[in-house]
Amino acid sequence: MEHKEITLSVDPVIEEKTRKILNRLGMSMSTAVNLYFSQIVMTDSIPFDVKVTETPEPKNKRDNGDGELQAKIRQGYDDYNAGRMSDSADALTSADRPLNEP
Repeated sequence: MEHKEITLSVDPVIEEKTRKILNRLGMSMSTAVNLYFSQIVMTDSIPFDVKVTETPEPKNKRDNGDGELQAKIRQGYDDYNAGRMSDSADALTSADRPLNEP
């Protein structure tokens, strides 16, 4: 198979990180680029989502489900302050009762 040589401009930090990962996979940069190009041809698209987004927040500021947890904690505080809480002993007692008992 005939090959064509191409020249790419790549951020050196990204290139080095990529090379290390590909080395662990036992794959050359050339093989990876050929694989990428093959996927473009096979899918008739870029083989991953490409989106324009706002500047990403730092990883430690992203909502990793903590928003939902915070909402539940807030709901617990609100329930407690409104008197909508039961004693944990009541909850355990009712959980231990057979289904046919009140």
